[in-house]
Amino acid sequence: MKKDTVWLIVAIVLLVGVIGGLVWLFGGFSGMNDAEVPETENQEQVQDTEEQQTEPTEEQEQKNGDPNVVEENEELGDAQVDSSVEYSTSSQSVGRDTEEVFSLDELSVVKGESVVEIKYVFSGSDITEESSLPVSVVNKSSLGAMEIVIDNVESDGTGMGFDESKSINKDGLTKLTKVVSGQADTLKYNLGFTNAPEYYLYEPEVSGQTVVVKLSVKYPGGEISTEEFGTTEFTTEDISVESSTADEGVRISGYSYSVTGGVLRYVFKTSTNTGSPIPSFEASIGDGILTITFPSLNADVIYSASGDTVSLPGGVILNISRSGNQSVYEFVGIGDQYKLYGEISPNQVVAEIEL
Repeated sequence: MKKDTVWLIVAIVLLVGVIGGLVWLFGGFSGMNDAEVPETENQEQVQDTEEQQTEPTEEQEQKNGDPNVVEENEELGDAQVDSSVEYSTSSQSVGRDTEEVFSLDELSVVKGESVVEIKYVFSGSDITEESSLPVSVVNKSSLGAMEIVIDNVESDGTGMGFDESKSINKDGLTKLTKVVSGQADTLKYNLGFTNAPEYYLYEPEVSGQTVVVKLSVKYPGGEISTEEFGTTEFTTEDISVESSTADEGVRISGYSYSVTGGVLRYVFKTSTNTGSPIPSFEASIGDGILTITFPSLNADVIYSASGDTVSLPGGVILNISRSGNQSVYEFVGIGDQYKLYGEISPNQVVAEIEL
């Protein structure tokens, strides 16, 4: 055999050996890593993190649903207690009737650490240094609300409808709600509370071509009720709620109503001497009639003031009857569904009825 041939065979054998070793080396190393499966462990940790994000814990659910739980990241505004004025729970009135009429351009609610500041900004056709308007505020503890009344206002440009609210839910204050005033050129708001708060109502102040009214309200403290009465979803089913009775002094103390988007909203304002301010009630609907029964009321101002029959917007007729402690309200000429629920701070039973 020639020497060149021998060296060729030796080179081929060495090459085969090297290739085999490399295959064993890299193939075996990869196999050991697959056995440890580090990628799978990391993937499981990512899945756990995703599950924690999409499924809130009980503590997170409580924060989202309980107005008494303050969010850690809640951003408060710059509203502060004014040490130069005297806060009080007594009724307050400011401004005067200059026979001017105004338009409400802005309404802001700023939550501070110790107070909430409510500011109304009005415009008019001829604002002067003497421009003013009458404003009154009174705490109505039995109704669980502060009543704010502003006269000489011919229009509201804020876009806030009747029974719409600005949420507060902090230290005993619930929400600011625009309500029906029942008087021309008058705006009315209710500020819900658990306890009557101290507040200060500033005199209307002319600022450029606007008049500004400011109200500073201290948080009264106290737990905001989360108790549910009735249903806030439209239904055709009967509703029955057991709560306070005539023996506890629960009564209907007033009412308001409005129509928005084909829905009649009728509010029974309630109060009590002891216990819950929400009375027991039951309801059923059928054949274009919604019947709401309050089986045990100490008194009913609506029946006393309105009589047996009342015409409401949308062609609805309200028939009211009272026997003993029981009051019955029949809304005739309505649609097929309704909501009926009680609220505390302010204290009321609300019927929302499709027309």
